[in-house]
Amino acid sequence: NKVIDLAKVAKETSDLLYVTYGTAASMGLPIDEVYDAVHESNMSKLGENGEVIRREDGKVLKGPNYKEPDIKSLIEKN
Repeated sequence: NKVIDLAKVAKETSDLLYVTYGTAASMGLPIDEVYDAVHESNMSKLGENGEVIRREDGKVLKGPNYKEPDIKSLIEKN
């Protein structure tokens, strides 16, 4: 069994956030609002029972209540 170095994972994950937030800031994107909209959209993929719906190969499918995030309106209001 391989031991996971959580400190290293945390550092590398933070580097990803640094690049992501830096890119968003340099382009004037409201990244926290966009993230919230995408998260809400992803959660709307759940089925009526609150469970993830998957194809046989494991891909997550959109449930009956799926709602596309309205990213354009978030960008336009800033």
